[in-house]
Order: sequence, then structure tokens, then C-alpha cells
Amino acid sequence: MFREHGQVVAAAGYEIWPSRTAHISVLTAPEARGRGLARLTASAAVAAALAAGLLPQWRARPPASRRVAAALGFEELGTQLSIDITQDIEGAPGSTSSGTGL
Repeated sequence: MFREHGQVVAAAGYEIWPSRTAHISVLTAPEARGRGLARLTASAAVAAALAAGLLPQWRARPPASRRVAAALGFEELGTQLSIDITQDIEGAPGSTSSGTGL
């Protein structure tokens, strides 16, 4: 965690997933971005995960997150696709005008 003027402006941690995987998460306040704070806090989370015998994993979609992951030595090994099935697609099989379907 990184504080500035008493306020947390960047923080990182991990959640333990199956197979001893540490899913890394990092947040930086918009006004504090571009100063290396994500890399600073995330590197501490990665170090803690490794010390706990876990395999760090970084799932990044936004380019800025991908840059931080690369700077910490993570390599892209695949892609992830997310689909919101709560929304109807006009004209899709099973869609209705009432907003339900799919």
C-alpha cells in the first residue's frame, strides 16, 4: 500500500486460487497514475506470493495493466474472453422485446 498525504493512492495484493495460484490485483488512484506506484505495490504483492510458495498470476486487459505486468517479468500466455449474458442482443435467437432471453 502506498499513501500520499494520508490517503491510500495505490495498493496491491493477491487472492489464493486453486493449484496454489496467487491472483494478483493492483489499484492506483487516477490522479496517482503514471508514477510507477502500480509497479511498486504489485512487486511487493508478487514477492509476498512467492514467499508463501504460490505461483503469481496476472490477468490484464487494459494496456496500462499489461505494461506493469511486463515490467515485473510476467509473460502473456493466452487470452481471456468475457461475455455478459445478461444483455439481449437485438435479433439474436431467443431474444425477446421484454428484455429477457439468451
